Amino acid sequence: MHVLNNQLLAKLLNQQSGPCLSISQNTHRSFPDNAQDVIRFKNLVKQLEASLEKMGGEAIKEKERLLAPFKRLAADSEFWKHNYDGLVVLSNATDSYVFKVQSPVIDFAVVAHSWHLKPLLRSLQTADRFQVLAVSRDSATLYEGNRYALDKAATASTFPHVNEDIGGIDDTHVTSAKTHHIERSNEIDKDTENYFRAVDRATYESYSAPSDLPLILVTLPEHQGMFRRISHNPYLLEQGVGVDPKSLEANDLLQRVWQVMEPIYHQRTRDEIERFKQAQGTGLSQDDVEEVYKAALAGRVEHVLVDADLRIPGKLLPEQERIEFVGSFDAPDAEDVLDDIAELVLRNGGRVMVVPPEIMPTPTGVAAVYRY
Repeated sequence: MHVLNNQLLAKLLNQQSGPCLSISQNTHRSFPDNAQDVIRFKNLVKQLEASLEKMGGEAIKEKERLLAPFKRLAADSEFWKHNYDGLVVLSNATDSYVFKVQSPVIDFAVVAHSWHLKPLLRSLQTADRFQVLAVSRDSATLYEGNRYALDKAATASTFPHVNEDIGGIDDTHVTSAKTHHIERSNEIDKDTENYFRAVDRATYESYSAPSDLPLILVTLPEHQGMFRRISHNPYLLEQGVGVDPKSLEANDLLQRVWQVMEPIYHQRTRDEIERFKQAQGTGLSQDDVEEVYKAALAGRVEHVLVDADLRIPGKLLPEQERIEFVGSFDAPDAEDVLDDIAELVLRNGGRVMVVPPEIMPTPTGVAAVYRY
């Protein structure tokens, strides 16, 4: 399984040579719901196989090789025991990728000239994502999540999960020797600071910087100040949760950190929607899908909002700067037009925000603000 971040997304955007096979699937975290996930996945693989057969020619000759990563995954019983809320699998003749994502996705299978990346774009570009650092003087756990779920993000052995150098205070010495107690307390404080520095450095270098996600600190009130004093992580939010993280169950932890993140999320989405509305009538905004596509080709799109749930089948014709809209994704070479527009914007240095349909400011599924 691959860890999704901005660097890997950039690699995927520039590593597409067809035919590209994509599956996105809604999955379940617990039994008995997750028992059906592999069955539905196999049905989606059959759809890929049928699409390759329709393409004919080289696609049929390469069919078994192209489908092999999907079939191996379907046969991996351990993989299906530990699902998240969504699954995205991508493959072509040279590469394959598997991502578990923390938000539901639409069941979808397609063979096209490029991968269907919209579920990954949604996972990366939605404004409700954040990371949580739950730290004490002897251990640290890093989570990544959204309003619906939190999952451990730092699993590598290089992350300092435990500070093995800190031991408990000897009660006999504490009660019998005040000087020893002070010296031992100072020693623990120094050890704690050193551990916090190691945690801060690992968090920033391996997780915060690659993801660009806000970081919420969960630790005891007396450790909030110490950690912030030594931290060099610009993604660390000013507001944290002042409680021992070991005292919180998973759902309680999610609830507490979402209280910190929720107003930030709402402000971000309001700001971007307001920018689009303010640009209307100035010639610097557009919600017509084909016009936005032309602007994206030219590198004119600074920022675009994309409907998370809407998919528009079509064939992109860059030489003619137009889209040939088709009736369904069963048509040869049909791709999700909104997905491709989002990719173009990212390739040309623009920003993408994938938003739920209930707050999308246009009925077309796209709302773009131009640079010029």
